[in-house]
Amino acid sequence: MAGRTAPQWTRVYMNGYDLSGYARTIGPLSVSYEPANLTVMQDTVEEWLTNTPTFGIGTLNTVMDSTATVGGHILLKTPALDRRMMIPLGIGAAPALGNPVYCGTFAQTSYDGTEDGGAVVANAGFGGWDNTYTVSYDIPWGVLLLPRTSVGVNAANGIAEGGSVTGGWFMYQIFGFTGAGTVTVSLQDSVLIGGAYALVTGGATAALATGTFPLCGVVALARTQAVRAHVRYQVAFGAATTAVDMAFAWMPNVHTY
Repeated sequence: MAGRTAPQWTRVYMNGYDLSGYARTIGPLSVSYEPANLTVMQDTVEEWLTNTPTFGIGTLNTVMDSTATVGGHILLKTPALDRRMMIPLGIGAAPALGNPVYCGTFAQTSYDGTEDGGAVVANAGFGGWDNTYTVSYDIPWGVLLLPRTSVGVNAANGIAEGGSVTGGWFMYQIFGFTGAGTVTVSLQDSVLIGGAYALVTGGATAALATGTFPLCGVVALARTQAVRAHVRYQVAFGAATTAVDMAFAWMPNVHTY
């Protein structure tokens, strides 16, 4: 689906937890390229460092809810921690394959409770992203390859969102599972949408133990890695695991510097 959208179709995932049922607003989801001024006192002309983007997710406003384990207050009340965030934006409906998504690892800098129209709400503030987790790829906007769904092995066709010759990165959010064991998450590509899909080199996690779920992670491809035109998510299971409740986003690299 293409077109405009509205706030009710936005979802908020953090570290393998779904905050969509507690979130009221989030943003701005920003990318800015203001060059850093490196001019020193003895320079006769100004000097600038280009290609130095700044990213942020602004403020997450939630209802004050202390439900054990999953409530917004429980998950956000301790700032000064890195949060791996995935923000899918459904276009006129719940998020679906191919919809835009904003991803990154951001430092939570504050948490404040306040009154708003007779209700008690909370604001979680976030600073810039920690791109240690993305090997300095400066691309927070990508495409949703899997909205939150309980899935098994993927036999479906992907979408034409590959085509990178300079790598990219993906994020996965795992919320739950069926059957204890392991799950391996990966990115596959193909020349044709109905063609033979294969693992993208460097595009797989290690075997993830279900005992560590909920879990969120990032995999960054090498900057020299080519990705064919069509891409899809993939999962492989070990031991008794038969399905995983998961979301998956892909951020292809569009820069060559």
